[in-house]
Amino acid sequence: HLIMQMNRRKCMVLNHQMSKLTVIFILLFIFTIVGIISVNHFNEFDEKSIPKSYNGVELIPKYAPNLNPLFIEIKNGPHQQYINEESCLKCHQMGAKIDGLPKAPKIAHIPQQMCVVCHLLPQ
Repeated sequence: HLIMQMNRRKCMVLNHQMSKLTVIFILLFIFTIVGIISVNHFNEFDEKSIPKSYNGVELIPKYAPNLNPLFIEIKNGPHQQYINEESCLKCHQMGAKIDGLPKAPKIAHIPQQMCVVCHLLPQ
């Protein structure tokens, strides 16, 4: 009779340990699934947040053309100092033609805030 009680206790302890292991395994599985979903969600967000040109090319700041020193005689003029997005778009939204200069290139993407984050001013 004593042996049966000891065996019964061992079984109860083993069952309790197995229950703990099962709960730990289930929790690890749930955290793994949540982690995978979160990583995929953030990757999708990052891809959507990269601005693209009108023809779908990703805009990578280090490849953006620098500004040419076109108006050297105008202190703090266009291409010498960043004023705001609207001042850039005056010439670059439609590709303006200014006497004595080549036609301004038309912006190939949706305007971003702070043009000079990508398009660097001349030194």
